[in-house]
Amino acid sequence: MSKYTFEQLKIYVESFNDLKLLSFNCTKNRTNLEILCSNNHVFNRILSNFNKNQICPTCNKQDKLHNLTMPLEIIIQEVNLYNYYIVNWIDKYKNGYSKFKLRCPNNHEFITSVIYFRKNHTCLYCSKKVKPTIESVNNKFDKRNLKLLTNKYINNKTKMPYVCKIHNKEIQYINWDHFHNGGQGCKYCSYEKLSKDKMLDQDFIFNVFKSHNYTLIPYQIYTGSDSNLYFICNKHPDIIQYGDYNHLRQYSNICTCCRYEKTSGKNHYNWKGGISPLNIYLREHMLSWKYDSAKVFNYRCVITNNKKYCLVHHLYPFNLILRETLNELLFPLYDEINKYTENDLKLIINKCLEIHYKYPLGVCLTKNIHNEFHKKYGYNNFTPEDFQEFYLNKTGKQFELIYDN
Repeated sequence: MSKYTFEQLKIYVESFNDLKLLSFNCTKNRTNLEILCSNNHVFNRILSNFNKNQICPTCNKQDKLHNLTMPLEIIIQEVNLYNYYIVNWIDKYKNGYSKFKLRCPNNHEFITSVIYFRKNHTCLYCSKKVKPTIESVNNKFDKRNLKLLTNKYINNKTKMPYVCKIHNKEIQYINWDHFHNGGQGCKYCSYEKLSKDKMLDQDFIFNVFKSHNYTLIPYQIYTGSDSNLYFICNKHPDIIQYGDYNHLRQYSNICTCCRYEKTSGKNHYNWKGGISPLNIYLREHMLSWKYDSAKVFNYRCVITNNKKYCLVHHLYPFNLILRETLNELLFPLYDEINKYTENDLKLIINKCLEIHYKYPLGVCLTKNIHNEFHKKYGYNNFTPEDFQEFYLNKTGKQFELIYDN
């Protein structure tokens, strides 16, 4: 209502808390009303504000002051009522802003103000509102097999860097709320636990490979249905190959040589009809070197730590290894492998594998990272030092070359 009659306004105002309207000329919204409360305090308020708040400001102030100056005996009774104990007063009790040290029913000791305790009746530790020290945060991380990489705690929403003592190649970030209250930790450990919970039994997987006439390389650990396992086909024992359970279950035959012989009727030494270049043929026979390289880096990309879709990258160019192999054997480089005898090919395979181990082991890289490296350094004349430079630019860390004799 934009305008009241005096009688309407008087009835409206005096319907709240025994108030009495003293103004006589006050029928518009912006008119300043003079009002008398039940405790004989006079205050002024315009009608539009009175609609929102009908409390006398003097009475309101006295009520708050009364709450802040409760007798000490009442405070002690209230503390005891909630099974808390006053250890000592930090300063002499004057009002609700005075501080004291309390002990809760769970024996946590904490400092708080009288007014805060009377409002909440909670322990700061039990309600997890107390700010932890950096020492206590460090201890919590250490108990979860994690290492905190900062010596400063800001608040429970600020992310802190840490590394897992198992998966220590990548820095992770988490805030205290998610870590302490949410139970979160190393994401890689949680992935492995989830994968392990869903994973088939290792003996079952190994028996499946055995039933397909494949012999698995010893000391391998099955980590999931899409993880590669290195094996030897019993029909082609001179070649180490790799494949995963998903592909074996889908295609049944994962031996490269068996698949080719099935489709072409050719012997695997005449691979792809004998017209393939020697370097392509040899790459399929260097799988033991690939296996050793992949195993050193836990089958994960050394830059992204990704385990899926990784390939083994030569740190020393394969074409230079091939050239060195033929030079030592005094063999020419033919454009087709059917121009070599079966005995020649076996000599070339053995010598090429031997020379591979003269140079650093390869590294696991995702396809995108692999393409990025070759786009920058080329395909034929790069060096192990080029990869060390590439790794430093990508990660900010030094890469140590690994040799395996």
